[in-house]
Amino acid sequence: LIKARDKAQDLGERGVLRVEITQLENRAEKLIAKLGAVAYETLAVQKMEELPAESDQVKEGLKEIADVQTQIREKEGQLELAKRKEVN
Repeated sequence: LIKARDKAQDLGERGVLRVEITQLENRAEKLIAKLGAVAYETLAVQKMEELPAESDQVKEGLKEIADVQTQIREKEGQLELAKRKEVN
């Protein structure tokens, strides 16, 4: 009975991690699209020849994307740990 409870808890934890990873991946996609919109606005609408990497919008967008990707890697590490825990 204790093994079954522990197994169910492990599966629940892994399910939560998978959902969190999916949510973070969706957030990253939205942030990338937002950065793309900034690029389009700058290059096509404003007719600038370059997208200035030092602009606040670009720097903030890149930082947010990097932060979310870090969170994804952390969650994936936690998921891998949970999988190994189940095998042992």
